[in-house]
Amino acid sequence: MEEVVLKKFLQVVEEDAPFWDLTTEAIIPRGTVVEAHLIAKDSGVVACIDDVAAVLRKLGFEVEQLARDGDPVSRGSIVLRIVGDARRLLYIERSVLNIVMRCSGIATAVRKVVEKIKAVNPKVRVA
Repeated sequence: MEEVVLKKFLQVVEEDAPFWDLTTEAIIPRGTVVEAHLIAKDSGVVACIDDVAAVLRKLGFEVEQLARDGDPVSRGSIVLRIVGDARRLLYIERSVLNIVMRCSGIATAVRKVVEKIKAVNPKVRVA
């Protein structure tokens, strides 16, 4: 399953930056290592972070996962800490952010609906 996720992720990256990132190539020296934090811009529910962390590890990054899929987070919370090659990270960062933002936005909206339903009838199960 992990290979399928990796393949799909790389397709997303290719669509986002089909010609690599020439600005990064020009500005960032080869071998530069950085530490980056993925930070929640708002309160919500984290989704797809487990898969993203696994893909980042497969791509050679050191990843510390500070939230798991389904975890509630508050604004400003660090969700992932990533250490690795600056050029590679800058090349994929937009795709990582888009995937996590989209999935977490959906999870947050669903959680709100479920909470409203449960407030009316706690016995209702949402599938």
